[in-house]
Amino acid sequence: MGEVVALAAYQEPEAASPPAIDWAAEHMRLIQMFEESEDAGRDNSQKAERDVDYYDGKQWTEEEVKKLRKRGQAALMDNHIKPKIRFLQGLEQTRRTDPKASPRTPNAEQDANSCTDALRFVCDQNRLNKIRSKVFKDVLSAGWGGYEVTVERKPNRPNPVVVIRRCPWDRMGWDYHSSDDLFEDVGFRFLVRWMDRDEAIREYGDGADKVFDETVSFGQVGMTYDDKPKMTTWVSYNKRWRVRVVQMYFKHAETGEMCLAEFTKGGLLNYGPSPWLDEYGQPEDPYAWGAANVDRDNNRYGEIRHLIDLQDGINHRTSKFQHLISTRQTFRTEQALGSMSAAELRRQLARPDGDVVLAPGVEFGKHFGIIPTGDMADKQFELLQQHEARFQQQGANASMMGKGGADQSGRAILANQQGGSIEAGPVFDTLHEMDLQLYRKIWNRIRQFWTAEDWLRVTDDMHNLRWVGVNVPMTDAMGNPVVDPQTGQPKVQNQLSMIDVDIELDEAPQAGTLQEEEFGKMVELAKVVPALQQLPAQAWLEMSNLRAKGKVSKIIQQASQPSPQQQQAQQIALAGEAAKVEETRSKAALNLSRANAEAMPDAPGSPQLPPALAAAQAAADIRDKNAAADHKRAQAAHLDQQTALAPVQFVHDVISSHQQRADAREDRRAGEMADTD
Repeated sequence: MGEVVALAAYQEPEAASPPAIDWAAEHMRLIQMFEESEDAGRDNSQKAERDVDYYDGKQWTEEEVKKLRKRGQAALMDNHIKPKIRFLQGLEQTRRTDPKASPRTPNAEQDANSCTDALRFVCDQNRLNKIRSKVFKDVLSAGWGGYEVTVERKPNRPNPVVVIRRCPWDRMGWDYHSSDDLFEDVGFRFLVRWMDRDEAIREYGDGADKVFDETVSFGQVGMTYDDKPKMTTWVSYNKRWRVRVVQMYFKHAETGEMCLAEFTKGGLLNYGPSPWLDEYGQPEDPYAWGAANVDRDNNRYGEIRHLIDLQDGINHRTSKFQHLISTRQTFRTEQALGSMSAAELRRQLARPDGDVVLAPGVEFGKHFGIIPTGDMADKQFELLQQHEARFQQQGANASMMGKGGADQSGRAILANQQGGSIEAGPVFDTLHEMDLQLYRKIWNRIRQFWTAEDWLRVTDDMHNLRWVGVNVPMTDAMGNPVVDPQTGQPKVQNQLSMIDVDIELDEAPQAGTLQEEEFGKMVELAKVVPALQQLPAQAWLEMSNLRAKGKVSKIIQQASQPSPQQQQAQQIALAGEAAKVEETRSKAALNLSRANAEAMPDAPGSPQLPPALAAAQAAADIRDKNAAADHKRAQAAHLDQQTALAPVQFVHDVISSHQQRADAREDRRAGEMADTD
């Protein structure tokens, strides 16, 4: 091997020429790293395959089945493992996460919102929820799983598309000196791909055909063909030749820089620095991997490994118990059966209406008899019950699944579920950290490759579409570009490559929590307790378990702020009320003045009221006006009370609507999972 077929796409343009590399020696070094990793993890990989088979109901080996059939015993299987793992899978669906970008400076809040929209756009575009469920199933059953985040060019798209792929657990490999459950201490890790000749030439160009043919020649020597990444198999033949290509990311021995090498047994196909950059502009691998458990020998395993022995005990005890109660053991002398053969005797004993004909003079119980095996069947049944009881105590038990008994109340079942879920906490912590790694990788791809102007639709509501522009040039009122006076370059809005944010997780709440029940009671109590009605809407949001509290808070703030038209109308109404009060006072003063004038002696021809009576009449008129004003104030106070309670009712309505939509989504996901199974 004298050269590399292709160099990696990423190269620093100002970098100096790398020193000469002995490509043959480097190729052999990579082959050795790969094969040593496979040899070290072979036993654990075989156990992982067995664990996955147990989940799928393949719990008897071919040798065991043959042995049981030979003795006439059925290979019964009662799969207790799958419901436990499926429960954890369902629990994962209630703990879905969304990425959230937090600003690192006070002036970057709007930029952080745009970053959040971009991250969620990528997740929705890749249907991340389905990929996440598959990855979590790998972690639970095989013991490890993960994602790969890359980019692909698509026609008529200004920017590359960020692609999220599930890494199949049986095609993942790593440095077996690693002991971290998130693979953060690995020196290298790789994925294995199977490719045919045309595909290799199309992807790696001219020269790949020679590497392909040389690999096939290696494989033909041993004639061990298997289309799975295990052992030291490099080729497969099923009507066409296919070779195993290793995609390995490793740290350079001298510089520590992350490098990419793609190779097969016949030679190197690609070599160079990793084309993917982290948030500091340094090469990184595109993987976000995790493992459920790691033992002291660095073997990774899932939640099924410790259930295997108990599941075997249930299967063996069930099979043996059924065999004992459906067969009979006999004793006899050589002449006891007369002309009946031993085979015919066994057939007759196995039949419910069997008829055994004994030779003349044979005494039952002396020359022929049935050996009682009821005690053995009873012991097998006791062992079966013990295994099942111990199995139920492991992992997701009946209480966690809400099957604790018909006499339990809903609150008791809910409390048992929440208490039992604590046991599943560690594996969900691993999933949480994998999500965080994944979202950071997605953001790194966005920052690196989304450099052109683009518009993202961040809502599917056709009646309320919302678009977010990224890398959009800023223009003035005349449509001219706005130039930054410090750099002399046009200003760009939401320039993703220049935004610095922290990536966090916005986790979905668990369905049916006590917090939701308490919030519902508070809403009902607020209808009869005026003091609770005066609480601000923000306080009600804090008490709620709403997923998007921040969004609802902004909506409430916007709704609580009156528009200029509403403010003007309120001012006009207040001015009108003030004018009416002033008019009432003026009329009262006028009436009092008229009463005084009528009481004067210079008007003898007109009827006059006594001054005391006139004053009383004026006072009565004023009281009427004041009563009318008090009535209006009472109406205004009632309106204020309804206005104060409106945000509370609004939050309750929003949460109810949100919960209904979440339930509908979960029903659809459950249907999709059922269709997939």
